[in-house]
Amino acid sequence: MYDQLRTLELNDRTSSYSTSITDLLNRTLGNGAFSNEALLNCIGDSGSICLYATVNETVAGFARFQVLASLDGYEPFGLDLEKRFSDQKIGSLSLITVNESFRGKGIATEITQKGLEWLKKQGCDSVLGVCWVSGVAQNSKPLFEHFGFQNIGECSDYYRNFSIEHPYDCPGCHKFPCECSALLYALTIG
Repeated sequence: MYDQLRTLELNDRTSSYSTSITDLLNRTLGNGAFSNEALLNCIGDSGSICLYATVNETVAGFARFQVLASLDGYEPFGLDLEKRFSDQKIGSLSLITVNESFRGKGIATEITQKGLEWLKKQGCDSVLGVCWVSGVAQNSKPLFEHFGFQNIGECSDYYRNFSIEHPYDCPGCHKFPCECSALLYALTIG
């Protein structure tokens, strides 16, 4: 398991944890996919919470949960989410990763549980999550299914535009722009 599950705060932005989290994100999501500035934007957003777990002072996992102001980021799925979730407050498990050395120990499950509890306290009715389908060993599909998320859509080139705007080395398809697909999951919590 982990030693501590913490919330990353703005005053942590210069800590070794912030650097370790950025390194973890780039190692698991692709070199160049995440910057220190992007992490600062995440932790500076009042509509989100960033959680990280440590084992012996090593960052073992990280996740970001947010209350969504719009559903624009999900347009590539081609679903009418505005209609489907009308009159609902929607949250997102927008990012989760676990250090390669600590996978399979329940860290993602614990972080997700705490994040979903936070979203529920924020008044969210439903939560969306995107599963990266890249061919690499790790993805969030088993985690989403463990918590009862339902697959509601698929997009064959979901990461293409992001990889063009923020060039990174995709560890899945190894192509530029990224050709990895994604699955969209939803969970009712309220």
